[in-house]
Amino acid sequence: MLNDCNFEQAVIPLNGRNSKSLPEPSYNESGWPLCPKDDSIPMKPNGICKEKGRSTRFKWVCSETHFKNGKRVCHCEDPCTDSTYGRVVYTYPDQDLRTFPGLPSDTED
Repeated sequence: MLNDCNFEQAVIPLNGRNSKSLPEPSYNESGWPLCPKDDSIPMKPNGICKEKGRSTRFKWVCSETHFKNGKRVCHCEDPCTDSTYGRVVYTYPDQDLRTFPGLPSDTED
């Protein structure tokens, strides 16, 4: 496509949505992400995301989020993100099979 327009080079701006400098969570011995502000609080599992053309991933949300009027709202005193939805972390089971064997550890499954 670059050659179709007779360009020799193209400059594509960085995607600003992916460049946030949020604190990285640590993980407990079961592979659950922990709150970036308080590593004694594990995040809550929020399902498995399976989208066409993407790797399967586990979705984790802040443990202080609750539903209010049908929307997820974070009630942290010191939130680690300015999103009202709260912090979300994804883990990819295909990246580390020992830590992520295909289902979240410490669950009924």
